[in-house]
Amino acid sequence: MERRCFRYFTLADFREEEAFLARMHREGWRFVRVGGIGLYHFARCAPEEYVYRLDFRPETGDEAAYLRMFEDYGWEFLQNFNHGWYYFRRRKAEDGEEEIFSDAASRVEMLRRVCRRFALCLALLALLPLYWFWLVRGTAAALPVGVCYLGLVLALAAWLTSIFHKLRRLAREAEHPLPDGR
Repeated sequence: MERRCFRYFTLADFREEEAFLARMHREGWRFVRVGGIGLYHFARCAPEEYVYRLDFRPETGDEAAYLRMFEDYGWEFLQNFNHGWYYFRRRKAEDGEEEIFSDAASRVEMLRRVCRRFALCLALLALLPLYWFWLVRGTAAALPVGVCYLGLVLALAAWLTSIFHKLRRLAREAEHPLPDGR
């Protein structure tokens, strides 16, 4: 039996996404894959305690060695989504070790990779209004449609900037973890 559900998580919400996948597994739904924007596929399973983790690594060519490293530490590779997000899971350990990163520096580096990719997206978004204005210059629709379009782009940029700030906050927190390691 298969179940599909829609959930939307931003780049900065990867911890919430991991918790969602673990909760679904506890409820008897094993994560199979995510497709499109937020369409999650699950298969029926026995309710179990599993830990799900995501890692962001832009494709660099030696994917086999990268996946083998996680496999050596007991993580099951599930999916590479959107050219960089890798999904892993493993049975919850009795010793409480649930992280795929061995130290804070590794976690910070992953968050920095996400921030760099996201900053590139913001820069490209900033160029869209200039291109659009170049296309409609001199037409009667240029001013009213341009104002609406600019408002939409500014709202989208504000939303994306808030995501970027959350990512930066997560990176700062990873640099200085709490005494319990979180």
